[in-house]
This record gives sequence, structure tokens and C-alpha cells, in this order.
Amino acid sequence: MQIEPITREFPELRIIIAHLGIHWNLDAAELARMRRHVYVDLTGEPGGWRRRVDAEGLDRYLWWPGAFGKIVFGTDVHHSKVRQILAEDLARLERFAVPPEIQQRIFADNLLQMLAPGA
Repeated sequence: MQIEPITREFPELRIIIAHLGIHWNLDAAELARMRRHVYVDLTGEPGGWRRRVDAEGLDRYLWWPGAFGKIVFGTDVHHSKVRQILAEDLARLERFAVPPEIQQRIFADNLLQMLAPGA
């Protein structure tokens, strides 16, 4: 809710809402849906908030056409857990049949586009 006024005032600002908004998953997802330059990541500890979202179904939050294209890969876990997080993310995308070209956007292209000069 605090990010939404910023997106109105600065519509070209690229924003990543980390942890899919943690406790505000629906709000974060909705803001990503409504704003062209707002993305979410699924960062989190194994067994943390991601377990709850997986049990509920990620598609409860990312329900609209093209929603999975609004994800960027990111992690803030200890380096010893990165492989596990990556495996969990890949399995999650597989469960939702996210096509390879959208996975490419998630793991590289979205972030590269956000960082490109003049993008």
C-alpha cells in the first residue's frame, strides 16, 4: 500500500516487490498486474512464507494472463541454500507449466530489461 502512490507519481520507475510482498501477497501481485514496471520476486527461506503460498497455490496471486512474466528471480538466503531455492523455484514453475521463454524472462531477461539504459 505504501508503494502504490510511488508507482503513480513515478510511473517509469522500475520496482521489484521482494518476497511477493510477504504478508501482503495479494496487494503485491495486484500492483504488479496494474503497473507496467512493477515486478515481484519469490525470495524467501526454504519452509518460510513460500511454503504457505505453495499450499494455497501461487496462481491464487498470479492469476491473470502473463502474470508469471512479472516475476524476477532473486534470493537473499545464505549461499549454502541457493541451490535448494533454485530447485524449488524451477519445480514451482514446472507445476504451473510456465513455458521456457517466460522462465528465461524470470531468470534473466526481466532484470536485464530493468537495468538497460533508457529502458
